[in-house]
Amino acid sequence: MEQELIPRKAIPITAAAKEMSENRAENMKQLLASFSQKQSGQLSSLPPDEQICTPLEQQFVDLARISTAKDTIIEQQRCDIKSINEKLDLKAKELKEALDDLSKCEKRCNAQEEELNILRNLSKEQTYMCEKVNELTRRLLDEDQMATAQKSQIDDLVKRLAKCEAEKEASLAENAQLSTDIETAKATIGVLESRLEKLSPLAELRQITVCTNMIMYYSVQFGEISHDLPKFDSIQI
Repeated sequence: MEQELIPRKAIPITAAAKEMSENRAENMKQLLASFSQKQSGQLSSLPPDEQICTPLEQQFVDLARISTAKDTIIEQQRCDIKSINEKLDLKAKELKEALDDLSKCEKRCNAQEEELNILRNLSKEQTYMCEKVNELTRRLLDEDQMATAQKSQIDDLVKRLAKCEAEKEASLAENAQLSTDIETAKATIGVLESRLEKLSPLAELRQITVCTNMIMYYSVQFGEISHDLPKFDSIQI
């Protein structure tokens, strides 16, 4: 393709051929000049009406004119060929530079195509990573909601446990008070039992069968009433 685009250079005329052509033209000019001088000398001695060229002389004159015109045309063509060759050389140089630029552009396009492929692969990887990140984000939000729900349940359990602890403390305090009351009641019962043992003989003698009457009798006999003693109504001894 590159060889077809480069124009072929014109074959330059060699120095020997050019010199031979110039020598031949020079010889033709000298021959024509000498013949013209001779003919002019002969014709100048004749009257103007008698100055007529022979056919051979006329042929030489025509040949000289043709040779002169041909030399002029050849010289003009040489100048044109030289100008065309210079233009062709310039165009060939410009074409070579254009082909070099085209090659550089092609290499640059190939490099950019490779970069584009790399960017496409990176874009695919980035898309995959974005999908993974979105999935992990959704899972994290779900787990966060579950953790929030579990935390709420734990807070409720802590509140219930604190309430149970408070109830337990109240129950322990109440049990302690009840234990104290029981111990006091046991002590009182012991005192009452000992007093009843003391009053039993007297009650039998006085035939007192009601506990209240027995206590009143005890108070009358001993001059004191125990306010700590519980009331026992209609209890038979």
